[in-house]
Amino acid sequence: MPLTGDVLRNELLALENTLAEQLQVVASTKTRITALQHRLDTLKYPVLTLPVEITALIFMAYHRDQPQPLGQMGDPTTSPLPLTRVCRSWREIALRTPELWTVVCVVLRASLPRDWDQQLIDWFARSGALDVSLRVYCSTEDNSPDERQLRALRGVLETIAPKLREFTVSGMTWTQFGYLDAAELPVLHFPVLGFLHFDLPRLPGVEELPHSSLFERNRCPALREITLGRPSLPFQALQDWSQITKYTGDYLSPSWWQDMPALEHCHLTTSEMLFKRPSLPFRQARLRRLELWLQFTDCNLSNLFSAASFPALESLDIDSWAALSSEFFTETGGFMERSNPPLRSLALCVKNTAALRGFSHSGVETLVLMQSSPAFVRAFFLTLGSDTNFFRGLQNVVFRITYWDDIYRRGQVPASLPVFIWHAGNAIAARNRLASEDAARGVANPIQPLASFKVAFRYQEGLETQEYIFSENELRALRSLKAVGMDICFTRAEEGAEKRIIDLD
Repeated sequence: MPLTGDVLRNELLALENTLAEQLQVVASTKTRITALQHRLDTLKYPVLTLPVEITALIFMAYHRDQPQPLGQMGDPTTSPLPLTRVCRSWREIALRTPELWTVVCVVLRASLPRDWDQQLIDWFARSGALDVSLRVYCSTEDNSPDERQLRALRGVLETIAPKLREFTVSGMTWTQFGYLDAAELPVLHFPVLGFLHFDLPRLPGVEELPHSSLFERNRCPALREITLGRPSLPFQALQDWSQITKYTGDYLSPSWWQDMPALEHCHLTTSEMLFKRPSLPFRQARLRRLELWLQFTDCNLSNLFSAASFPALESLDIDSWAALSSEFFTETGGFMERSNPPLRSLALCVKNTAALRGFSHSGVETLVLMQSSPAFVRAFFLTLGSDTNFFRGLQNVVFRITYWDDIYRRGQVPASLPVFIWHAGNAIAARNRLASEDAARGVANPIQPLASFKVAFRYQEGLETQEYIFSENELRALRSLKAVGMDICFTRAEEGAEKRIIDLD
């Protein structure tokens, strides 16, 4: 039977209706797929569902916990760059979080991209109104920066000067520094610069360093902290040091003490340079913390303490490979009498307990002893457990023992672990009994019980170390102290971390 037009139209209409129903099913299926995918993404990547503000806070916490230096240009593995490489959402949030873009570390070298300075300016532009830190390290030898890179750095300084809070320059020669500080360049002002760190080499055979006007005091009214390496920046360059509260560098002339009346924290590093006796006694009224690192000599330290008066001194740390000279300890009595400081923390290297007597009547609470010999350790604990006038306020004792070839070559034998195990426990227990007796009698200035005892060993790489096994009887006294809450630990430095070597639990 031939198909009529009505039959064909009806069949076509039926197919169209069927197709419409199927398209509706497809659309519904697509909608359901999208919804399910969204739910799946939420389960797999919950961080993407967080508010932008919370994600930014997480990014800032991650950024703060990253190892230094942050923001190394050209290194995509240093924070915050990894945060911009995960997904588009994270990249947008990271780029809009100013706190992530306040620090840049750049190695100035000839092979830098031509637009590196603009990249640096763009980086700091993301920091918004926040202050910024710029750390510049100069490459040496064949890849050292040329005039183009140095002039570009000057251009960066001109752009960021109003918000530059910290500036570090290391490895740059004075010739290279001249491109930043040339007389014909516009005068720069650094209104918020608080931290200046310079490590420029002294010119061979030249006593006076070149004059620098870039960071004169009237250009840096907020400057408070200075670090000078080897030394680098001439003192006359800053004109006025009266607001400096922290200084780190080499000891030069005693006159600079007088130039920094606001000084609170001083870290001096010396090698063979001797402390020259000041012509007149001097007083540093605000100095609270003094750190001295003496390399293989005490550098006539007695000359400093014979004239100095530090009435606010709370912490004195003298780090040296060898015991300090008897001349130094001869001067400490006069120093302590003149200064009468509120000394709470003391660190030094001594030959015998008699050398500590000049400090023992102070209010020292933390005592750190370095490179101690076996004989000294035995004598120290004997005195600690029996002498009621020996550091009555002492609460924390730390020994730092380093095994190094140079120490042995000088005939020194550092104390080993057994010396501490055999002598510390009973002496500390005796000391704590003396403290209890003072407390029971209501003594006005009672002996304080020890709260912590720590021994830290450090070995030169490749130097053979000896392992020890101790009996329960040898550890009993220390275990008893640990059981009543005293903080006791013996550690050894391994791969940049401190590893406990005795289990007292």
